[in-house]
Amino acid sequence: QSTLSGNSTAGANAYGGAIFSQYGAVTVSQSTLSGNSTTGDDAQGGAISAFGAVTVSQSTLSGNSTAGPGAEGGAIYAFTGAVTISQSTLTLNNAALSPGGAIYIFSSPVTITNSIVAGNTAVAGTIPDVRKSPGVGDAFTVTNSLIGRNNGTGLTASATPDDNGNLIGGDNSGAAIEPQLSPLAN
Repeated sequence: QSTLSGNSTAGANAYGGAIFSQYGAVTVSQSTLSGNSTTGDDAQGGAISAFGAVTVSQSTLSGNSTAGPGAEGGAIYAFTGAVTISQSTLTLNNAALSPGGAIYIFSSPVTITNSIVAGNTAVAGTIPDVRKSPGVGDAFTVTNSLIGRNNGTGLTASATPDDNGNLIGGDNSGAAIEPQLSPLAN
């Protein structure tokens, strides 16, 4: 159990405002990552930037951000390792000049279970919640979760639980599902 809050990196390729892993796996469990940031060209992953596997369970990632051209993934940037998110909330994260307000997946299989990924923002006209690289055939599995907007996911919008128990918002702010979450508090 940890809280990583208010950390930052700055400069070109300044990865991971709170956590950067070039070779190993990252596991975050029963933790809060909030208010972390990266600033600079290609400064990816406001909270976590990883080239290996990322596992987030029973955790909150909120208020993390990236700012800079090519600085994707307001909360998480995952390059090639598997991404697994379970029983977690990713909200109020922002990619100011790039897509993937909460999660940017370059070439990784993704599993999201019993989680909320909603209420995130990204540069206008792009993808606020989850961005998966187009044309990448890796598995993308979502079960019993709420995804605020479906841009960049390939998921079908559904205001009632779909066959996998998901609530999936549409591809514009008017069709988004608002998770009705309050800001983090003590």
